[in-house]
Amino acid sequence: MKLRQLIVATLCLMLMGACGANDSTNNNMGSNSQKNTSSSESSIQSIGSTVSSTIDDVMNYFKEKGLAFSSMMNIENMDFAAHEGRVLVNNGQKAYLYRLNSQEPAMQKLIAQVREKGIADVKLDNEQKQYSAMVNGDYLLLYDQGTNMSNLTNIFSNFKMNDSGSSSNKTTTLDE
Repeated sequence: MKLRQLIVATLCLMLMGACGANDSTNNNMGSNSQKNTSSSESSIQSIGSTVSSTIDDVMNYFKEKGLAFSSMMNIENMDFAAHEGRVLVNNGQKAYLYRLNSQEPAMQKLIAQVREKGIADVKLDNEQKQYSAMVNGDYLLLYDQGTNMSNLTNIFSNFKMNDSGSSSNKTTTLDE
């Protein structure tokens, strides 16, 4: 998915560069080509670092706040419009963290449902199920209903993009 986004961004930038290279002199064409190449390369690097670090920002925030997980796995095949996802496990309790495509109409409906009811009807692991849920910006946190995730939900609700909280030496489990 990330590779596909990088390829699409590169192609768009190359097309934009080709449109701007419609000058009649060879000198202008050469300088436009060099400018577009360096612009494309810096854009690709910027997009690549943004895509690869976004969910990591939340995970780093959890770590800074002392929240530890016994297992974390990337979610490769998602059943809804999310850019990336992780399964977080601690003390046998699973939580799902997603960075959503909040521009997608179906995701806007899901976000509204979560904000209104605190639950989400989603298909995970090939099973349609109702989960307790929270939304914070473009992030969605899902966990089994009736599961005590108070530490995770409290920390998640306080996350802000570019949050630079101080590191904590205390390790917190999900059910404390």
